[in-house]
Amino acid sequence: MAALGCGLLIGLERERSKQRENQHSFAGLRSFTVCALLGAVCFLFGAAIGIAGAAIVGGIVIFSVRNQPDDPGITTELAFIMTYFIGAMCLWNPPLAAGLAVLLTILLMAKHSMHSFAGKWITEAEFKDGIFLLALILIALPLTPNAPLWGSALNPYIILKLLALILAVQALAHFVKRLLSSKNALILSAVASGFVSSTATIASLGMEVRAGRADARINAGAALMSCVATLLQLLIIVAGVSVLWLKTIIA
Repeated sequence: MAALGCGLLIGLERERSKQRENQHSFAGLRSFTVCALLGAVCFLFGAAIGIAGAAIVGGIVIFSVRNQPDDPGITTELAFIMTYFIGAMCLWNPPLAAGLAVLLTILLMAKHSMHSFAGKWITEAEFKDGIFLLALILIALPLTPNAPLWGSALNPYIILKLLALILAVQALAHFVKRLLSSKNALILSAVASGFVSSTATIASLGMEVRAGRADARINAGAALMSCVATLLQLLIIVAGVSVLWLKTIIA
């Protein structure tokens, strides 16, 4: 039953996408449902039968890709293969299989949103900064020695971890600020801006008041909230470096 539900969920999304975009995809609602059931049945008879079934599904996908030269994407084909293994996973871990099915469906549904985010919403400079931040967290940080250079001071791992944490908080605040409207959510926008730079936020709010484009009391409250954001950022950084330091500051 779990394999049936997973196949129906993924297949329903692919069927709707096919009809919405007038595509001639090789797999739809019934194909994905049968694929999930096939994965469960094949692995039910043993690993050898399951691997043979996976080979058959892979052959079907390869045949489909070779006979559809006008369609450069292979998202549906990859989802078809994953559906087979999700159906098989329902035999051992149904909750995980259901979670993967939902996650796969969300990824398939978010096609246009993800393409728009990657191609239009995010700028080239933001993309380069994001790559640098990921390289810092995923490559440089694990390779940095976690040992103090002089006594108990200047641990390069702690210093790099602190830098990565500051950059991550500011990057998150930057995207939140872009999502929020400064007119409809001034306080929330000021809080997000405060994580980046409360000084620049206060200066910007003050210039708006001086130019007569904003109310002084409202902007003063927003400026105060940007300072609160800076204090929250300090607590986040301290907690990331040492929980003991955080307990000392709070106490």
